[in-house]
Amino acid sequence: MNDQRTEPSLGKMFGRWILKLLSLIWSKPIGKAVLLGSSAAIVLILFLLIYRPTHRLSITLEAGEPLPDPVLLTDRIEAVYRNSEQFDTTKPGIYKLKIKTDDGQYYLRLKLEDTVAPTGTVRPILWGLGTNPPTPEEFFTEITDATEVSVSILSQNEYTAMETYPIELMLTDAAGNYTRYNTTVTLVKDTTPPVVTIQELSGCIGYGIVYSRGIVATDDCCGELTVRWDSSKVDTGTVGQYPVYYTVTDASGNETRVESTIYIYAEEITLEMLQVRIDLIIDSIITPEMSKEARVRAVYRYVYDHISYSGTSDKSDWMREAYQVLQTGSGDCFSYFALAKAFFERLGIDNLDIQRTTGLTPDRHYWNMVNIGTADAPRWYYFDATHLNSLDTGVTFEGSLLTEAQITAYNKVRAHFYTFDHEGYPKAATEILTKTPDLEPYYD
Repeated sequence: MNDQRTEPSLGKMFGRWILKLLSLIWSKPIGKAVLLGSSAAIVLILFLLIYRPTHRLSITLEAGEPLPDPVLLTDRIEAVYRNSEQFDTTKPGIYKLKIKTDDGQYYLRLKLEDTVAPTGTVRPILWGLGTNPPTPEEFFTEITDATEVSVSILSQNEYTAMETYPIELMLTDAAGNYTRYNTTVTLVKDTTPPVVTIQELSGCIGYGIVYSRGIVATDDCCGELTVRWDSSKVDTGTVGQYPVYYTVTDASGNETRVESTIYIYAEEITLEMLQVRIDLIIDSIITPEMSKEARVRAVYRYVYDHISYSGTSDKSDWMREAYQVLQTGSGDCFSYFALAKAFFERLGIDNLDIQRTTGLTPDRHYWNMVNIGTADAPRWYYFDATHLNSLDTGVTFEGSLLTEAQITAYNKVRAHFYTFDHEGYPKAATEILTKTPDLEPYYD
């Protein structure tokens, strides 16, 4: 038998040498300290490389409040939420969110509370004899709360006669906060048909049409309204103007029938298309040094001088009408309103749309409201570039910047001409900027 011996590999030899060296160092007191310190340093470096530091935060919000800016919470400019989609401002509870920054991860414990009771606006309603009783929700024109709200009727009435009954209602939110309200319900024999306001529609070849947008209906009694329409005469594949017939029926069976108009166009008008046309005009009538007041007056002068009154327009879309009237050069009050609005939007001038209260006169009227001040110090004025008929009234004036006193005075010349629901609109400035001598005899 041969005795075979193998030489150890270079790796094994190196390993044995390292072990002997470590053993020699470990045998010395100072060697132990060096080895332990080096090992601790290596472990710390590896920990810092693998695990980034974490921070913990805790805040409380009221329901409805948005998530705070993570930059403000962490004082890190690049901070971002990692799971913000889990947060729901309408559902009180405890949320655990994560914020990622360059110096580590933040854990945010967010408590969402609901301590505010819901609010609402109640109204008295009429209940038609023989129809379903009103639902609790029908007594409210508005309900406000950050969470889901339930409505209940607390009253226990026996409706045995056609008279007025007291109603107590309660709003309760998801956290149990509640508010009580009182109103009335009157049992009547309903013979009044619904009041209908029509809205002209427009569409383009190849696009669908939502006919329900063309009508707004209200009724003096509670209960659902049924709306039907007949669009059989509309050819959506051919450019033209077509009638649409609507029938609105209330819960008692009273009906109102109205006819509206739909305009079918060959192409869709986009905001960009309108802006191209508006920009060309702005370059010719507006200069950089002009104040807001001067710009508004320049818009008035252009709209008034370049649009003749024809008495008709497509009132379905202000943007399309503004584009259309630039091509045709004629229209009605809606055309003047729409073109002025197009200028204001492009010039960055705050503006609001106003429509005369329907039913007061046989026709409709539209005009604008503009802010020639700032957001912090607003100065709102009425604006109407329509060609007003002065032959019958003998009154003429420029409608570029009008106060409440001035439009109220014109209402005495032409009844209800500028009558509208002021709720939701800012108060007009009182300083008269546009002299209207013909209206001065009608000031209060």
